[in-house]
Amino acid sequence: MVRTIACCLALWLSSPAVADVRIRLLFDGSPFVSELAPEFACLDDAKQQWFDCGLTRTDVPGEYRRKDLAPGSYVILIGIDENRNNLKNMPGDWRADYRFNIAPNNRKQIVEVPMTKLIHLLKPQSNDGPMEGALGDVCKSKPHFVPTGDSQAKELIIPFEWEPIIDGASYKVAVVRRHCETYGDLGVFRRFETNATSMAVPLPPSADDEYYAIYISAFSEGRFIGDFLTYDAGMQSWSYGFKVGPVVLPASYYIAAACIVLLLALLWFALGYIGMGIWGRLLITALMMLGMVVGQQKIPNANSLPPYKYFVTPPVFPVNAAPN
Repeated sequence: MVRTIACCLALWLSSPAVADVRIRLLFDGSPFVSELAPEFACLDDAKQQWFDCGLTRTDVPGEYRRKDLAPGSYVILIGIDENRNNLKNMPGDWRADYRFNIAPNNRKQIVEVPMTKLIHLLKPQSNDGPMEGALGDVCKSKPHFVPTGDSQAKELIIPFEWEPIIDGASYKVAVVRRHCETYGDLGVFRRFETNATSMAVPLPPSADDEYYAIYISAFSEGRFIGDFLTYDAGMQSWSYGFKVGPVVLPASYYIAAACIVLLLALLWFALGYIGMGIWGRLLITALMMLGMVVGQQKIPNANSLPPYKYFVTPPVFPVNAAPN
């Protein structure tokens, strides 16, 4: 009898240990419960193999269980398609991408997974669907925003706006410069933290071989609650890529310039018609041109123009009429 018990104990000790794992979904520090069933995908980090998570719901709110997970390092992906007006994993949906470890001989483990809601960007272009050109492999195909105003302006105002995740959330925003061919980050160009859901970001025109990429994430008292994703041509990114400038003058400027030239020509001939000599005509014409130059100083530069007046060149989307 003693020998039988010893054999059973030895067999139990030599068998691979498995853990009773409880996955608990949280949002903003509280249990997260959805009427929709989450979709789970699990990755064995050592083998780099995906497998069925095998999770079942328990009686605890927001908790799912697997009784036999072996020790190791894992990644769990969770998605909930709450917004049925767009595709999966788009604004309004929930997602999590979480790494955890099961230690050897750990027979029971609770893994708390923070869920995040996907941020809906409204301006300068909506991410509520594929974003044409934003993730393409050709830099010139990226959305290109060309403000109007003073062609000598060193920085241009690009307005950004998104829907709030929850009341009182804070948002971390970073704008980086990125190389067109290598897609390598060339450094953070602007960094903000704000409680607002809109901001005007001053940016100089993009270099020919560069573009900008913006990242947005939401937090509540330090807890990560909102993530930002974009899609285009079957690709996914955690940023939105775009190009800026250079500033162009509106057509009205060129029309006005042509009218001024015509007015000066008419003035020249009119003064000659009444018998004024060439020096008198030159003096009066020069005085008029000086007055126009002085008056031009009152023309607003690009930074003081209304932020949504944009001339566009394909595949550009005007910021006040971004497609859904």
